Amino acid sequence: MTNERTAPVVRWLLAGALLVAALYAGNLAAYHAWAAGGPPTPNRYWHAEWASRFSWLTVALVAAVIAVVWRGIPYRETGSVQNSDLVLLVASIVGVGTASMLNPVLGICGTAHYFLTHAATATVRHMLGMSGGVGRQPVFVALNTAVFAIPAVLLYVRRAQLGGWYRLSLILWTALFLLSYFLAFPTTDCP
Repeated sequence: MTNERTAPVVRWLLAGALLVAALYAGNLAAYHAWAAGGPPTPNRYWHAEWASRFSWLTVALVAAVIAVVWRGIPYRETGSVQNSDLVLLVASIVGVGTASMLNPVLGICGTAHYFLTHAATATVRHMLGMSGGVGRQPVFVALNTAVFAIPAVLLYVRRAQLGGWYRLSLILWTALFLLSYFLAFPTTDCP
């Protein structure tokens, strides 16, 4: 009986510790990315490599937080909406939004996905009349997350027709999106 009472506390403490570790790893990734491209340093490629490693560690820790929290939410059916399906959708959108704050280290200007999202961000900022560097990162994260979220929400809306394929489809879509953002099609030149 004590185990049933302490299990949720341990689960939430674990989730909190993993979240703190993810934030720290993200901070280290940002520092190394800055050091790789910022001041002149003889260790530029070393910093770039560690930025990539800490970026992947951040993504893994965020996935661990999502898994720990998701396992702690009891499965319930409320009408036709399954609680775990909604949690999976929200977790995948938050995960992609968090990953959008990281920069891929591959390629001259990152990956093709990263570069095209930056180009679209510049277009959106120009249409909104925004100038300078202010607001560039939030617009980029919002745009990248929206590009991911629209098909993800459509999958959620159609989950009744998809049956058991909904979860697999959403996990596959998330994996492909993150793969294209971080690894697929590194750019060879910058404009």
